[in-house]
Amino acid sequence: MNISKIMTKKVITTNETSPIGKAISMMETKGIKEIPVLSKGKFKGLLVYYDIPEKIKSNNEKVENFVRSSPILSSKDSIEKAIDLMLESGITGLPVIDEGRLVGIVSDFDILRLLINNHVFDNLKVSDVLIARFPILRQEDSIELAMKLMSMNNVDGLPIIDNFGKVVGEIFLTDVLSYYLRKTLGKKSGKLDHQPPKGREENVMSLIRREFPSIVPTLNLRKALEMMLLLRIKATVIIDAENRPVGILSRLKILSLLREGKEEKPINVEISGEYDLDFGLLVRSKIFRHEKFLSESGGIKSISVHVKKIKGEETPRYEISLNAFGKKRIALKANGISREQIMSDLVDNLIELVEQSKS
Repeated sequence: MNISKIMTKKVITTNETSPIGKAISMMETKGIKEIPVLSKGKFKGLLVYYDIPEKIKSNNEKVENFVRSSPILSSKDSIEKAIDLMLESGITGLPVIDEGRLVGIVSDFDILRLLINNHVFDNLKVSDVLIARFPILRQEDSIELAMKLMSMNNVDGLPIIDNFGKVVGEIFLTDVLSYYLRKTLGKKSGKLDHQPPKGREENVMSLIRREFPSIVPTLNLRKALEMMLLLRIKATVIIDAENRPVGILSRLKILSLLREGKEEKPINVEISGEYDLDFGLLVRSKIFRHEKFLSESGGIKSISVHVKKIKGEETPRYEISLNAFGKKRIALKANGISREQIMSDLVDNLIELVEQSKS
């Protein structure tokens, strides 16, 4: 079967000159995470929901500042090719273009809904495919940290734990981004906007949701997937019998089960030097987000990151070295004030070098 049978033909699009605030509202209203961006009627790239928090500075910024290049499909391409491109790029909503014209979009939702009865799911439990490496938020953590972690991990929500390591609730990216636009960028509150209780500190507890999908490790994977598709969530927290978080279940990870005979090759990540737990999580999140591409296209098996504080500077500055070991060694180094921004730039440079080596 080719993707013309399952793609969405009535595509919601945005223009590169539209304000980002308007595009965000449209994505939240329609419940979509990727929107094709047009320039003079022609496809230019994708606006991906998870990219926005890392880049946004103003509600009136143009969409063109957030456009990401994307693999494209034709309506005659197979579902297998769509799955491969999604897993390689990490983008789960791919544009379908015939003769230079945008004719549809196909998502992991479309594919998983079609193949939910595939035999591969017959005897699997959630514990067989959950992602054990995932960030956790503490009650005192900032909303900004929550936004960064969700953006880098491509997840809709993260668990908030108490001092005993038990989940007290979850925080969702839609609430965080809406809050951020309203408080920092001057967006007026609407009826659908989440309102933090008066007098409560503006940390993650300000936006906590006490109710969230209850999925346990022993649940049948097909049933868990049905729940995720019904709620239209990309990833969700898995909790054990004692209400402790044990992993994240991702639709993208489930999609990888449909690649017959193709096993994932995890990249070993080592971090050293002057860093804290939160930075370590950010580093691993950024790398694991592109793990499939780096492993398959660059043959990368391990990455080492070293953080060094530059002495003698009035304002703290850091130098970060990144070494990737695969088909060949790639050594990168950069410095600046924000460790998170330096790391983000280094990984982007690594991806660019791997892409160049393919061509």
